[in-house]
Amino acid sequence: MPPVAPTRAHHRRARPGASWWYLGCLVTPLAEAAHTGGRLSAVEAVVPGGLSVPMHVHGREDEAFFVTDGAIRITVGGEAVEASEGTFVWMPRAVPHGFEVLSRQATALILCTPGGHLERMFAPFSEPASELVLPPPPADPPMADILALDLELGVEYPGPPAGS
Repeated sequence: MPPVAPTRAHHRRARPGASWWYLGCLVTPLAEAAHTGGRLSAVEAVVPGGLSVPMHVHGREDEAFFVTDGAIRITVGGEAVEASEGTFVWMPRAVPHGFEVLSRQATALILCTPGGHLERMFAPFSEPASELVLPPPPADPPMADILALDLELGVEYPGPPAGS
């Protein structure tokens, strides 16, 4: 096993200017690859009810959700889990997964290992959050650009939306 690069202690919390508005969601990057020697990315995401992310596959990283508020139906490898507060869901790389927010809104800690994916995915389509509230959904999200970035990051979309 190669030696692990040393890192420094790191801490961050949600605050205006350090959190982002991303396609109708409030996202707070908590730990980026630059802080963890590339080993982990972590964000807190507050997402609106009804949001659905279609089934997709990460080819390079594992992902996990820890739901801290609300309810999210997370489908992993054909198994649907109704994840409410306190539920942890592991989504290994190469296994199709997607999700749908069942409550008015939901909050989850999202982890990716190795690090780098989350910040590279969110940053280009985000703006600094001037307050810690959900922004209005975008009128015309740049889906072609988002899908192109996903492909560049090793994410593919093999099937129907989560919950279908």
